[in-house]
Order: sequence, then C-alpha cells, then structure tokens
Amino acid sequence: GCSTLQQPERCEVPPADLCAIILGRTSRRHVRMCSATGVGMQELVRAAGPIGFDLDALWEDGDHQGAVEVVIEDILELNPQCSEKMLRNRLRFCAAGRCQSWGLAGLDLSSLPESFGTMRVGGDLY
Repeated sequence: GCSTLQQPERCEVPPADLCAIILGRTSRRHVRMCSATGVGMQELVRAAGPIGFDLDALWEDGDHQGAVEVVIEDILELNPQCSEKMLRNRLRFCAAGRCQSWGLAGLDLSSLPESFGTMRVGGDLY
C-alpha cells in the first residue's frame, strides 16, 4: 500500500500526495509540488515500484486534466526548448473537463513521449 512507498531521496512530497500521484489522482497542485522539489512525476512513479501507474486509467475515469498534466511534463522533459506556457496556450478542454483539442503544430517538438500515445481528444489533435 501507500504506506510502504519508497520516496526518491530528494523528494519532499508528503506521502499522501505521493500516493495520490501514483494512483492516478494527480492535480495541478501535485505537478507544481513535484516541480518545486525537483522530482519529476515519472521519478515518483518509478519510486512506487510494484504499485505502478496507469495513465490509461486517468483517461478512462474522465480525468483528462490529470492525464494531460502527465503528458505535458513528459513532453517538456524531451523538449527543453518548449515551455509549459506554449503547450497550455494551445490546449482546450470542454465544459465537462474533457480534452477537446490540442494544437502542437509549429512548436518545434523534436520528440513525443510514450505517454502521448494515450491521448484522448474529442476534437482535433494537430
């Protein structure tokens, strides 16, 4: 369970939040917390060991915003020339919180992460 998680050495994320992240209940607060401590989401997920992390479950549960947070972080890791603001400016969610469209064209992305393959978009992904 969550009480047995082995946190990365430099991780200052409270265990309850670490557990929420790993179980797929991410929020912008969690992402900001990880950024502030210098520990990436993927590092936290790797620290979880056998609990694992199922990004598809976020999409299936309708937590598109949580899933997109993970994808954004992964894109930024592979594309340091891109900013979070650039990615978010082209991202649109519908009123129900589902990802409606995301325009990545012209951002000069050199690589897309594996997590990008899980994207579920109601409209255009370009």
